[in-house]
Parts: sequence; C-alpha cells; structure tokens
Amino acid sequence: MKQELWHGAQNKFVLLFPRQELSFDKVKGLAKRFAVDGVICISKKKQVAMQFYNPDGTKDNCGNALRVTAMFAYKNKLKGRKGIIFSQGKSYAFTIRNSSSKVFFENPHKKNGIWSIGNVRHKICIVDSFCKAKQKAIKLRNKFKCNITLVKKLSTGIFAQTFEVGVENFTASCGTGAIAAALEVQENKVFMPGGLLQVRRERESVSLEGKVKRIEVSHES
Repeated sequence: MKQELWHGAQNKFVLLFPRQELSFDKVKGLAKRFAVDGVICISKKKQVAMQFYNPDGTKDNCGNALRVTAMFAYKNKLKGRKGIIFSQGKSYAFTIRNSSSKVFFENPHKKNGIWSIGNVRHKICIVDSFCKAKQKAIKLRNKFKCNITLVKKLSTGIFAQTFEVGVENFTASCGTGAIAAALEVQENKVFMPGGLLQVRRERESVSLEGKVKRIEVSHES
C-alpha cells in the first residue's frame, strides 16, 4: 500500500493506494497526524476512482483532490495524460501538462444563491476586507449549511478563500470554491493563499487547472 502526501495549490492531502474503506477515527487520525485538509483513497480496476474524506471523517468530493488524483494516476501509469476519474458516482475528465493538472466539471449551477460544483455547495460573499469577513464566515457557514467562499476583486483577477465544511476552517485553497468564485464574478484567474488556480469555460463544462506536487512519501509497504 502506498501512503503519500500531496498538495494542489497547497490544499494538502494524505493519499492512499489501493483504496480502502476508512472509519471516522482512522480519517481523523490521519488528518491530525499529517495536518492535512483531507484523505484521498484511490482504486484502479477498469477505471480510476477516488473516494475523498474530509478531516472529520465524512465522505465528500473535492476539486483539488481530483487534480491530485489525476497527477497520481499519470505518474503511476494508471492513466495517460488524458483520462477519466470517478468520484461520488460521477465522471471527471482530466488532462496533465507538466506539473499542472486540469479537471473538467460538467453542469456547474447556481440555485437559490448557492453554487453546486461537482455536488460541492458554495455560498459566495463579495468582500472589501477579509479580516472583517472572516469573523462572520462561521456564522454564514452555519446559516447556509455549505462552504463559504470570500471573494475580493483585483485588477488582474480575484482573491478568494474558502471556509470549508468538514475542515471547519479556512484552507490554503479550494478547487470547487475557486470555480464558484470565478463563475460568480466572471473571472478566469483565482488567486488563493496557496497559489493561482485557472478557471475556464470549456463548451458545456468548466475546467480547473493548477500546480500539483507530491510533497513527501510518508510510508510505502
């Protein structure tokens, strides 16, 4: 079994291959031990599939985790530079270019003021001051029962940061949050504390692209 540490724009994960079902306690233990934003379990039968866990042990989907999975699949010869990943019953196309991976999300949509990106829900809040807005983020998270992504407009794009469900804190970056923010204000460049994420409309889908890196091999047996 491989157990590695990866990040996508400093969104950090423990990655396990081959996939195994994890208990709440196991996920919480891994997340606490490695100080990560989630746990990725990957399987490969006919197709590559990802199961993502939040640090609190709940199952979810995750944009940056999909990008990490795509790069892992390519580096370990599970897939070529283009392929498909399955997560939460849906398929996500991807492409690899140098140290970046791009994942395609179909049918991102907004309903009742909440964006749904790969079944991950985000409320976008346009702000002038992050300091003041961060104090209100937890209240908004409890009110809307979803991720809260704060967005500040810049001259060359937007700056965004997400208070994530399951982490219950702000993360260095959030892939689905970047997509929701970009669609909300019609910008392509999303700067997050962890780095730049590029969001583009691609016919009937939206793509998310950014740097991915394996930061440490913690265990291999």
